[in-house]
Amino acid sequence: MTMTPSKLIVIVAACIIALMVTVMYACSGDQPQQQNKNRVPNIQIYADQAQQAAKDAQAAADKVAAAQKDIDASVAKLNGVQRDSNGEPKEGRAEATLAGNVVEFNTRGGDSFTFAERTGFVKIFTPLCAETTIPGSKTVVMQYHWQSADTSGRSGCYKIDGFTIVQ
Repeated sequence: MTMTPSKLIVIVAACIIALMVTVMYACSGDQPQQQNKNRVPNIQIYADQAQQAAKDAQAAADKVAAAQKDIDASVAKLNGVQRDSNGEPKEGRAEATLAGNVVEFNTRGGDSFTFAERTGFVKIFTPLCAETTIPGSKTVVMQYHWQSADTSGRSGCYKIDGFTIVQ
């Protein structure tokens, strides 16, 4: 039996097509199983990662809380001021102005004066305690405190403790 070249080409072509179909079918059958294997999450690994992230976050929060505590202690130490239960400075604590000048003195309705700092802040000292010395035309830094009312009926007033002349 002799084969003609056209029959040989048809047989080879049929074999190639059959081989290609077989390979495609075999490959397509394995692909979904492979994808399913890759898609199945390992829940324990994710749970471990989440627990570690939570531990890291808690450690960071603890560090922040400790740092805040240190900052609060440092600020309190720097202030050196006693505070009442509301966190407000207690009455009678010493205070000081920045450099400035007395810009107005008022004797009507109780002694008072207006002090303007070089920075532009203006403070009105009213009422003034008796025996208060106020610098007139000089640039000064004043030390003062609020003197609370006493049991003898005297009302509270600003007490000028002293002043430093600024050159």
